[in-house]
Amino acid sequence: MKKTHRIRSIAILAAIIYAMAVPYTMAATVTWTGTIDDDWTNTSNWGSNPLPTDGDDVIIPDETNDPTIPAGTWPSEATRYGSFSVSNGAVVTCLGDPTATNAASGGSAGDLHGIGVTIRCTSATISGTMDANLQGFPNYEGPGYSRSAAHGASTIYSEPYGNLEYPTALGSGSDTQFGGGAIAILATGTVTLNGTLSANGIGDNNRASAGGSLLVECNTFAGAATGLVTATGGGIFGRNWAGTGGRVALIYETSTYAGSATVVGGGNNNWEWGKGAAGTLWEPKRVWPRSGGTVTIDGSYQYHFTNNAGSFVWDELVIDGAWFEIHGNPTIEIGNLTLTNNALLYWNDADVTLSGDVYVGSPRTAQFLAPAGSYTLGDVLVASGGEIMPLGDTSATNASSGGIGGDPHGIGVSLVCDSVTIESDGQINGVGSGFPTWQGPGAQLGAGYGGQGQTGATYGRLSRPSALGSGGHVPTGSGGGAIRVAADTVTLDGTIDLDGGSDSNGSGSGGSVWIEAGVLTGNGKIQARGGSTGSNNARNGGGGRVALEMGPGSSYAATNITVRGGIGTLSQADTGTVFVATTSLTGVFGASGSTVSLESDYADNADALGIKVTRIITSWNHLIYEWTDESRNAGLAALNNTVDYRLIGLVAGQGGTVYTNGVSIGNISADGNGVFSISGVTLSPSATVRIEFPAPGTVILIQ
Repeated sequence: MKKTHRIRSIAILAAIIYAMAVPYTMAATVTWTGTIDDDWTNTSNWGSNPLPTDGDDVIIPDETNDPTIPAGTWPSEATRYGSFSVSNGAVVTCLGDPTATNAASGGSAGDLHGIGVTIRCTSATISGTMDANLQGFPNYEGPGYSRSAAHGASTIYSEPYGNLEYPTALGSGSDTQFGGGAIAILATGTVTLNGTLSANGIGDNNRASAGGSLLVECNTFAGAATGLVTATGGGIFGRNWAGTGGRVALIYETSTYAGSATVVGGGNNNWEWGKGAAGTLWEPKRVWPRSGGTVTIDGSYQYHFTNNAGSFVWDELVIDGAWFEIHGNPTIEIGNLTLTNNALLYWNDADVTLSGDVYVGSPRTAQFLAPAGSYTLGDVLVASGGEIMPLGDTSATNASSGGIGGDPHGIGVSLVCDSVTIESDGQINGVGSGFPTWQGPGAQLGAGYGGQGQTGATYGRLSRPSALGSGGHVPTGSGGGAIRVAADTVTLDGTIDLDGGSDSNGSGSGGSVWIEAGVLTGNGKIQARGGSTGSNNARNGGGGRVALEMGPGSSYAATNITVRGGIGTLSQADTGTVFVATTSLTGVFGASGSTVSLESDYADNADALGIKVTRIITSWNHLIYEWTDESRNAGLAALNNTVDYRLIGLVAGQGGTVYTNGVSIGNISADGNGVFSISGVTLSPSATVRIEFPAPGTVILIQ
């Protein structure tokens, strides 16, 4: 025991003597001078000081030669600067290394994610610029490389990659441009951002790269309104898709940051569909209002709520000049919605409901990408430049359209509103938002729906269409979507467009438009056309289905409706179907208090180049229901057809007499659900159906 104790004493004494012999180097304040060049590792650029290291306070003033930092971790792993300051006017360029695997980001030997610059420090103050623009993957490189590159979101050509919660990957290049780089500031104390952190991509006429990665991890995140965090995709000027935004993560315990963050995709000056999607923002401690008030979105991003985000109730959501996607599992109730100045709103997995007025459009364009489902709203105004884009749910059976478990018809969007106004240059745009390529009941190279495609069959309902159009060939031959608009008044001076997607090898079929209006006015267009190939041998998509039910005082002309099949150089697919009903159903109620309604199923006439049915209701009250249907083909030639009718909302067991063309076909009673069914009425090309019910108190003597 004594020997062991003596050995330990000698070791301690030796350590003390060594420490006294080696001079202690205290942490220093090290200032960049840029005397020689921009090389961060050149000690001559740091005045009389060596390269800054563990514990040093680093100052980068505005000098003639701003520094360029090589990719890697500075000062090194397990060490950190004391403070790190970039003065106003200084620009620090942060290089990327595209040869690094970056397993933490999800990279592998065959799928490199690259790395950028990581600064480790106790605190940081950025009043100038940390710049990683175009410091990502070179052209033709990166996991999301394509002519329109991806990183934080997908493009038509490539998929997103990287780490949502801790982004460090480089942005992908395009054919001609470098992607955005990557910057991470990891501080144990406070990061103050009054300047800019930037990792943007860039574009040219027809090619665009993706934004990179920006990561701030600290205890307190502070900064003035001049602060900016930006990892945007490159924009383009031609008819192609721009690059997507990158990824940003702001991880802190507390925040007084008053600046902004944006991960917007690149713009497209010549083609509205060519905008790049916004990248991702991970900011788990962001404080959102829980109840009441107006929420204004000031940056473009896919915001990912945490798994325990809970519920929010917002009186109004205003998005002005920003792209806002809601992800995660929050429950958000929104009253009024306003989208202006290139704004975009979309959600997918979140539980979001709207209940008030909706304004989309002017000034400039704005888009509401409405997930499939039903919306009960107040007044909806799609102003000039505005778009409501109804998305499809391809997994929905949609039994009312004829779908079954193994053959779903899909659903789109139903808007039940007080009023709907679509101004000139405003539109409901569901082009290609139906079944994807090769999917759907009528899927083929030339898909079918309301009209037969050049290889795809018809399906769905003529009178109340709600199915999605079917898909054709990859990559752009998706089917048209589906929209239902039900309102007291509908004013259509713009466009409702549910065309199928066009592909040079085989196009999608048109989708569904179903309007129920007390009064329908305007002179705008409704179209659900099949996609066109423009090629001799390729297959074109069949037309979709349009149905209008409009009450007295309506003036909308059916001549504004187009459901033609897709067009090739020498051939054309079949025209779809149009159903127009002039109704007077207001104020007629059944046993349950609901309006008595009429549904119709028409025989499929494969020889008809499209079916156009016009209905005029001449009487609709408790005692007499009478209407006339006329069936013609797309060329308005008389068309023989058969139809089954269902009068819904009556009293169970209620009986009446049915007449067709003035001739009684007998007495029929409503079933236990209050449905009165009439089968096999022939239209050649027209028929008048009349149902008479006995007046209350009437005694019918049957002998």
